[in-house]
Amino acid sequence: MLLCLACPYIHAQNTKELETSLNGKFYKIDYKIHKHHGHHRRVVKKDYVTFHIQTRNSENKVLKNTFDKKPIVKEISNDDYLLADKGFLEDILLALHKEDSATFWIPEYMLFEAIKHPRPATVKAGSTLTYHIKVLKVQNREEVENDAKQIVHDQRQKDEKAIATYIAQNKLKDLKKTYSGIWYTVEREGEGDFAQKGDVVAVRYVGKFLDGKVFGSSDEDGRLFEFPVAEKFAMQAFDEMLLLLKKGGKATFVTPSYLAYQAQGMAKIVPPNTPLVFEIEFVDIILNKIVIENKGEILEKERKKIDEDKKAKALEAQKQKEKDINRDAEKRGLIKKD
Repeated sequence: MLLCLACPYIHAQNTKELETSLNGKFYKIDYKIHKHHGHHRRVVKKDYVTFHIQTRNSENKVLKNTFDKKPIVKEISNDDYLLADKGFLEDILLALHKEDSATFWIPEYMLFEAIKHPRPATVKAGSTLTYHIKVLKVQNREEVENDAKQIVHDQRQKDEKAIATYIAQNKLKDLKKTYSGIWYTVEREGEGDFAQKGDVVAVRYVGKFLDGKVFGSSDEDGRLFEFPVAEKFAMQAFDEMLLLLKKGGKATFVTPSYLAYQAQGMAKIVPPNTPLVFEIEFVDIILNKIVIENKGEILEKERKKIDEDKKAKALEAQKQKEKDINRDAEKRGLIKKD
């Protein structure tokens, strides 16, 4: 952490100057590294940097702060600042190493001139903005992707453990498991057709947390849930389950979070990384994919016919106009009739 984040830094001794250019102009930025880790990996272009940042105005008011939140992950681009609103952040990060803590002072006229944005009311004219930065990680693309895979793997392990506990506590039997990880039981087979990829279906549903609390239902919404199957309109678990049911079928399934609302969650209703239970009833196939495709072909043929009719009418009108002009010219003796 940076030292004394609650109080403003003043320009101290041993500050350095960072020279940079933006939009054809050269700038100098004062900075001081408080905790230097020169033996650690330095930030270079194309790296991904995970860092915290706090920005304060000249009155010590915090304008931005991530230290008590999720850190920022930024890829250091390899261009020449073709987009003006990038400002100086990448230049600042390129001066640091992993685990460095530093403060940068940027005059407001310099910043807002560089990024081509008007100065906000929270920043006084002629003042200086103070940036406190703490670098947490410096990684290449492969390392970032491996981290992401590890996060997904760890979450899958947590989900599987939570679902196993739920099944045991509720003494659920005869459950089947899909290859992707959904546990389900079919309560009513149904007698209609299976839904096909692209069919628009109507579903009655109840969504619950593993503790049994209901977070949403089609009855509460006042209408059936309608969506095209396996077209990424609904969560992946819904797409998979609807392909296993016949029209009129009913089932209950327990889905891990990565097949439901994943790490994002759903608004303020479903927290991130939450396994869920759904009771679903496949009510009807509203539109068959073949019908939709045929309808599209019919509409395309109708559109072409309309375009052709318009062109034919325009051509006929042009011919008639030419005839009228010639007839008028004959009457006035401007041209002779053959």
